Amino acid sequence: MALDRTDPTSGKPDAVVPRGPLPPLPPSLWAAAEVRDAVRHRSPGAVVAAARRAHGLRQDELGALAGFSQSAISRLEAGSNIAYDLRVLRPLQRLMGIPAHLLGLADDTVPVEARQVRALAPDFAAGPGAVVAGPPVRSG
Repeated sequence: MALDRTDPTSGKPDAVVPRGPLPPLPPSLWAAAEVRDAVRHRSPGAVVAAARRAHGLRQDELGALAGFSQSAISRLEAGSNIAYDLRVLRPLQRLMGIPAHLLGLADDTVPVEARQVRALAPDFAAGPGAVVAGPPVRSG
């Protein structure tokens, strides 16, 4: 049964926001040529577009569901700078169930400040082949 998206007062399509969480998409979508090409070309917007279409949503419907405008979704899918904004990608990734790595996102690890790297991993902070003689030196 198709959704009737027509607003009876204006005759224009109206956004239909699904109730409840979006269903998981089939794993085969992530292996499709369209998604592989988008990942290869580092185009997170094209991955979002493929997921949106697989969910059967229009741009305005996805925007309404995620709290963004239709034009923001359009710009993201077209590859503008918004396509690399974590404040946009992360909510869409979670909402649509897109594997994070397909959008160039890492998992949900907590970032640390550069100055904390020595305390957490002194061998890494010293560089390749370096020998760390003792505890990190604190400055300040």
